[in-house]
Amino acid sequence: MENRFESLQLLVSGAAHEMRTPLGVCQSSLSVVTERLEKTEQKFLEKSLSEEDALQAFRLNKRYLKIIEQNLKKAMDLTDQLKEFAFIDSDWVDQEVSESVASAIRPFQEELSGNDINVKVNIEQSPLSVNLPKATLEQIVSNFIKNSLMYGFAESSSGNITIDIDRGASWLSLVYTDDGCGIDDDIRPYIFEPFFTTGRNKGGAGLGLSIVYAIVVKSIAGSIELDTDHRTGCRFIVTLPLF
Repeated sequence: MENRFESLQLLVSGAAHEMRTPLGVCQSSLSVVTERLEKTEQKFLEKSLSEEDALQAFRLNKRYLKIIEQNLKKAMDLTDQLKEFAFIDSDWVDQEVSESVASAIRPFQEELSGNDINVKVNIEQSPLSVNLPKATLEQIVSNFIKNSLMYGFAESSSGNITIDIDRGASWLSLVYTDDGCGIDDDIRPYIFEPFFTTGRNKGGAGLGLSIVYAIVVKSIAGSIELDTDHRTGCRFIVTLPLF
């Protein structure tokens, strides 16, 4: 219980820090917009507002409103990721593996196709139904794909993702591989830590892989590892216990 409370404290502290940044940008940008509108209104009331002044005010406000929009999206994305922790330790339910994986891929289909990234799913036994906590497979696969899109294929015009799934007597194996840029040796020890990210300037909050780790290791006592022998892109090996 004590370890769980400490983990919660770390999560809340990190979330507050991450949320404060985009909201702070929104607040300062909104102050600029408000000040500019007040000055423009004053000139209008004094009948001294020129067409050039009005256009300049509109353009400035438009620029700052765009900044507000972008940072609100960052805050909303962070909120969505934090909500995923609510499903950890949820009820165990029977789920069809191919349907769960397809459900995880579907929201990214347009972005994957637009970037010429091919996804191949190999399931040894089909149909295959397993009993796992609700949305486990969807969360694992979707967070891996997010990671590939944001980091692995950030500088690529095409790529490949392969998801290999196999079942043993008491376990389910999921091997996720992409042929993107890979993960540098110096950051590999930190990739499962909450809020660790090299893509904060891209809107990354550093929660994706920590969510996967929390689901696999903390929630259902499975295992996850980054295959250090795989040097072309990255490969994650996930083993989930079945009861």
